[in-house]
Amino acid sequence: MELLKLFFTLRSLIYLIKFKPDVVMPSNGGVQTFILKMLSVIFNWKLVIVGHAGIGAPDKWNLLCRPDLFISPSKRGKVWAESLFFSKGLRIVSIPHGIDLAKFSNNLKKVSLPLERPIILCVSSFDPYKRVELAVEVVSRLKKGSLLVIGGDRGQGFVDEIGKKLLGKSRYLKLKVDPAQMPVYYDSADLFTLPSSEYEAFGIVYLEALAANLPVVATDDALRREIVGNAGILVDPIDAEAYKKALEKALGISWGDIPRKQAEKYSWNEISKKYDKELNKLIN
Repeated sequence: MELLKLFFTLRSLIYLIKFKPDVVMPSNGGVQTFILKMLSVIFNWKLVIVGHAGIGAPDKWNLLCRPDLFISPSKRGKVWAESLFFSKGLRIVSIPHGIDLAKFSNNLKKVSLPLERPIILCVSSFDPYKRVELAVEVVSRLKKGSLLVIGGDRGQGFVDEIGKKLLGKSRYLKLKVDPAQMPVYYDSADLFTLPSSEYEAFGIVYLEALAANLPVVATDDALRREIVGNAGILVDPIDAEAYKKALEKALGISWGDIPRKQAEKYSWNEISKKYDKELNKLIN
């Protein structure tokens, strides 16, 4: 992977040098961050890094490269970044990811799905830290209802196996969907869940679900409390019984437009203004 980053970065340098940017934002970390840091000193570029990797070694490396601006998608991540001794003196701000609200609505034509209602939606890869297997196991404990997984393109193949085994065809379905069609699938579900671990950097899918006015059941930690607010139920998903009760409770609540209102706090129209403000500070 690092070799691919190296080749891609080196091939891109000629275009960067000709373009003469004011700001460069490496998004792949590792060797790419290091190379662009070195060149930013030579060409007087401002180096900006968004902490997509979340709390852990990749963003420690990004911070070690001393960017002119480090943007954490979460308040939790900002506190963590500021706590590192080698980040002293760095400019670190928190700007959450945004969502294009216009793409989501609860009035779209629904998809006909061969699943028992209520349909609980999980949009995720099968990477271990996503812990999709917890959702599969707990949904199988419900008296009724199904799990629709969209994604699952890499990682734990056994997740799909246990989904088929525990839930069967009438209660479990995994799909790959064109991103442009995702709003329709959100709108066709009754509840959203994703029991990721604390290592997740943000989780744009939570915002997508909220924008579609879907309540969310997710991990109870500082990140999810920040994103979900009162538009869902947060729980320790390792506790299967508590997770099951959270799903049942969420399905029994009339949420009105609470999820959509929570998503409005992350409207890209407002988030983009924050980026604009911080980037202009660098070059003015």
